[in-house]
Amino acid sequence: MVGLAGFDLPGGVLGAVLGDGAIVVIVVVERAFDVGLDALLELAELAIAAPDLPAELRQLARAEDHQRHDEDHEDLERADLRQSSSFRAVFPKAMVVVRVAKTASGGVPRNGGSVPAARPAMMRAPVRPITFAHRGARTEAPENTMPAFRRALELGARGLETDAWVSRDGEVVLVHDRFARRGLRRRNVAKRSADQLAELGVPRLADLYAELGSAFELSIDVNDRAAAEPIVELARAAGDGAPGRLWLCHASVRFLAGLREHAPDVKLVHSRRRQHIEAPLERHAAELAASGIDTMNFHYSEWTKGLVALFHRFDVNAFAWDVQEIRHLRAMLRLDVDAVYCDHVERMVTTVNEWLEQGDVAT
Repeated sequence: MVGLAGFDLPGGVLGAVLGDGAIVVIVVVERAFDVGLDALLELAELAIAAPDLPAELRQLARAEDHQRHDEDHEDLERADLRQSSSFRAVFPKAMVVVRVAKTASGGVPRNGGSVPAARPAMMRAPVRPITFAHRGARTEAPENTMPAFRRALELGARGLETDAWVSRDGEVVLVHDRFARRGLRRRNVAKRSADQLAELGVPRLADLYAELGSAFELSIDVNDRAAAEPIVELARAAGDGAPGRLWLCHASVRFLAGLREHAPDVKLVHSRRRQHIEAPLERHAAELAASGIDTMNFHYSEWTKGLVALFHRFDVNAFAWDVQEIRHLRAMLRLDVDAVYCDHVERMVTTVNEWLEQGDVAT
């Protein structure tokens, strides 16, 4: 050995042993024992927390789903903010709020129909809320499939919720994302025919009506604007009052208002996060009523008793989505919301039925 050089460094000592043209570097970590002990303690903590992991993973998956939902509508939200700005320019500060009177069929009067003022605040008779099975009974069958939809109705859901896109061959197909996924397979909806998507379990709207009829409320997120008018035509073809039980949801007021011109016989739902509505909410409720839009759909955490009453003053329904827990379902029922969306169909139906048995509710 020729020599040994030592250098003190943070956390250790670096030694270089020189000899016969070779250099051997030796690192002595002063706190190796502490690091090993910390690792053992962390492993023990993980073992203790293991029973809670499934619930936490489900919560993370739901949060990711909500984030994807918001990201999918970012462009619509930006456009709608511009539309809201133009709305503010139309109404003076001392505005008189009006609402659009509905015809007997639920449509909006045309050609100079009367537009009465908003109703004064008053007690509103409780209604039987619509129980929407979010993407069908997705906890018991793959979401947005015929088995999930059928099972949801068997469990007593009054309504089904789904999402619509247009396939390559022009069919309205029911799938949440732009890409259909089953297992490891992933297909771009716009680049596949309805038959090819059916191989992944993706049904057509025509299949839903053909197999399950139309004696239920149907809420559809119009993820592809090109799907809107074909959806309305399919509902009309289904007959038996299907258009009157069809709720078309979208993030853009402008798009919904334009759709109202062509579809006076269906229900329209403005589905958006409260934080993205720039105008004061009373002004927004007035805008929805003036545009012939039937419903405001907020996340359940964004509704309050006063806010529900505000929209009801303009004859605008209050829908609440992502209502998963019994305590949250009961809270929404106490607020007199008009519909709830839930993944757990049996839990939702049981909770609502128990609430209905406690008092007189208009059906």
